[in-house]
Amino acid sequence: MGMAITLGVFVFLLTGAFLGQMVLHNNEAGTFPGLVAGIWAAWPFLHQARTQRYNFLHPVPREYKVPVKQAFAKVRELLADISYNFGDKWHVASADTQSGKITADLRFTDEQIHYDMDQRGQIHTRKERLQRHVGLEVRLSDTGRDTTLIYLDVAPKVEGVQFRACDSIVTGVINSIEMRLGPGIQVGDETDTRLPAPPWWLISLSALALFALLGDIPMNELHKAYQALGLEPGVAFDTIKRRYRRLALVWHPDRMSSPDAKREAEEELKKINNYFEKLKKHFESEHKSGPSCRCQPAAAGPPPNNSQNRGHQNNNPSSSSGPSEAQRKRQEEEASRQRTAERERKEAEAEAARRAAQATQSAQQKQQTADEAIKNEALRKEEALRWKCTLVIAATFVALIGYCWVGCAARDLVHWTGKQWDDFQSQFKPKEPQQPPSYAPPENPPEPYIPPYERNPARNPNSWRQEIEDLTRPKEQQNPTWPFAPPAPPPAIN
Repeated sequence: MGMAITLGVFVFLLTGAFLGQMVLHNNEAGTFPGLVAGIWAAWPFLHQARTQRYNFLHPVPREYKVPVKQAFAKVRELLADISYNFGDKWHVASADTQSGKITADLRFTDEQIHYDMDQRGQIHTRKERLQRHVGLEVRLSDTGRDTTLIYLDVAPKVEGVQFRACDSIVTGVINSIEMRLGPGIQVGDETDTRLPAPPWWLISLSALALFALLGDIPMNELHKAYQALGLEPGVAFDTIKRRYRRLALVWHPDRMSSPDAKREAEEELKKINNYFEKLKKHFESEHKSGPSCRCQPAAAGPPPNNSQNRGHQNNNPSSSSGPSEAQRKRQEEEASRQRTAERERKEAEAEAARRAAQATQSAQQKQQTADEAIKNEALRKEEALRWKCTLVIAATFVALIGYCWVGCAARDLVHWTGKQWDDFQSQFKPKEPQQPPSYAPPENPPEPYIPPYERNPARNPNSWRQEIEDLTRPKEQQNPTWPFAPPAPPPAIN
């Protein structure tokens, strides 16, 4: 399970980055196809893990050489005797000897170890007790050979992410039954873990991813031109001209300051002119009004047979004259013949009914066999259809990726070749001398900022410090030694 999730995440990131960066040059375009690719990568491992889990919780029935009544009593005693860590035992909810079914559940306490790290970086272990629940259903069937066939169905309910916490309980119950009843013989096979055909939901998801990839790929040059100019496909030519003029004004090289910016503006202006010329040529020659233009985003069965039931009338002769001895014998013989005929008729009807029942049963068996064969053939055809759909989607996906990759690589190659040719031509052009940038001071310099706490209350634009300097400057001119000049040297003594 962990390997499947890890592989799915890795394929999702790899496919999304490859489609977004290398193929479509759009980081968001490869997210959904990458997600579908990750699901495809993880699905076989998830299917195998689910099948193995099902085989573990619903093991193959086993046949034990013990009569069914004795096996029923031993299994019930076994569930009553098993005890676990904290004295937890099985609770038998129902035990029906007629149907041979035992239902029990177990609520037990389990210890789980947690590792915690404190602020100093030391690791401490902590034990936590959790409540687990396991449901068990045991079905015992008599095979008619003084043996018992036992079916086990386990339904664990686990808290947290440790979904295998109850596996030891299940294994212990199976081993205890083997020890009580003796070795059993496995009857039947486990659920096949081979990879079946992909399910329809995964095929539908892949088709949606393919349509999303098709939506991110421009289908013709006109749509590319619309997209490059920032317009929706199908707008009028006047709108295209206004957008072209605006983009030409924005990317004009004369508005750029540095040589690199000018070179980039020239390349962009070339692309804009190329796309505008394509749209202009289309509108002048082959444009059609309407959505058909390339620039537009747009047993009766036969009547039933009626059968009529006709009654059979038996005409029995009767004599009106009085019976004589000869007539009485004839009547007795006739009655005996009638009884014999009635008995033969009833036997024939019973034989016919038995043969009809046999024929009906044989026809039902043949019909059931035919229905099963038709059902298996339909399943086989459906599985083949799912594989065909998967292969078609995969081939289309790979073809689209290859087409986009080759197209983008060719576009990049043409762009790189043109840039190299421009650089090669620029080597033979005379280089203009670069003059250092000249700085011209502004004509009206802004007034210096004076903090509020240094402003004169009389709204003098000068600060207090400037006012003090203006007042003390005449004194300095009159007396050079005031206030911080060094004193004059003393007069010389003769």
